[in-house]
Amino acid sequence: AEISSRFRSEEVPPRQKEKDRFFAAFRELEGQMKQANFDLDRDLYPESLERSWNHLMMLYKEREQAIQEEIARLEKLQRLAEKVQKEASTTDNKLDDIEAWIEEEAK
Repeated sequence: AEISSRFRSEEVPPRQKEKDRFFAAFRELEGQMKQANFDLDRDLYPESLERSWNHLMMLYKEREQAIQEEIARLEKLQRLAEKVQKEASTTDNKLDDIEAWIEEEAK
């Protein structure tokens, strides 16, 4: 979870700024490319990058949600294990008491 948080706070903002700068630079060059009759592959246009960026962010959110769900599941299992351990200890103590009582009655 810490790595995910660091990614969101340290990696995403600079990449977003870099993407915005790229878009601005591309728009400046786009007019020149049209004047020069230069045809650029559609996969190299900012829209393609934007789709990829949005897909990355969607996958990141899905991953983050899955991690949070798994953490909640593991915490629930931990609470259950602690409850079972406590009940087992209580039962063990009761069995010790019963065993001692039986030994006392056998005398």
